[in-house]
Amino acid sequence: MVLDSARRQRVDAAEVSRRSSRESWGGLTLYFICEDAKAAHRGFKERGIQVGEPFVGNDMDVFYFKDSDDYSLSFESPIKKS
Repeated sequence: MVLDSARRQRVDAAEVSRRSSRESWGGLTLYFICEDAKAAHRGFKERGIQVGEPFVGNDMDVFYFKDSDDYSLSFESPIKKS
């Protein structure tokens, strides 16, 4: 769950994936393409940072969260094909 500050309501990760960043947060979203979004997700969770659950969108592993300055951050990586 993440807080939608524009509407002051909780939004689950699936809902975040269905909304554009402008609709969902009413502000700036920073996108980071990384080598392994699932590993980044685990790393943030291990450090006690509340992050949305990872999901697949546009052949990318993706997760979002809000930072302490209220920016929406998206970490994405190409799905690894075996």
